[in-house]
Amino acid sequence: MPSDDLSPCSNPSRSPVMIIRTATIDDSPKLEAIFVHAVTTLAPEYYSPEQVQAWAAPPQDSDRFQHWLQDGRIWVAQEGDRILGFVGLMDDGLVSALFVHGDYGRQGIGSRLLSTAIAWAQQHHLLNLRAEASELSRPLFAKFGFRTDATETVTRGGVVFHRALMSYTMPPAEPDAASAPED
Repeated sequence: MPSDDLSPCSNPSRSPVMIIRTATIDDSPKLEAIFVHAVTTLAPEYYSPEQVQAWAAPPQDSDRFQHWLQDGRIWVAQEGDRILGFVGLMDDGLVSALFVHGDYGRQGIGSRLLSTAIAWAQQHHLLNLRAEASELSRPLFAKFGFRTDATETVTRGGVVFHRALMSYTMPPAEPDAASAPED
């Protein structure tokens, strides 16, 4: 039976391999918990207590994650029975979420997840991606070549936030050596 415990593995001799897999509707409660934990533990470095509280507030629509899971592609990073983070990609190229549980932040999990979304987009000829990046996630998107096009002001729970509107254009495909013209 999978564990709902999100704390780091207490047995250091056990080192499960992290896998990236497609999320299922059954993952919804864990994804919501990861979202809240990531915001409350990692965002205070970038946001005021009021902003963190408003951002981490439970969604008004309790079915939000279920709808989101059905409307987009979501991948999770899983190690053993623990989900460590997730990324979402919508049909229009919006990277709709990228969250890593606060206990596992800055360990390369976000990079693995974003790489997965970009690779899927490239394989499916989705040439342009975009993100509405928080101050927390903006550096990761920039590391992958997303550029900031604008800054947007949004209000959540009566609290004002700024986020970066970022875009990414797939690099040109490498020519296949087998189909390259001969000299």
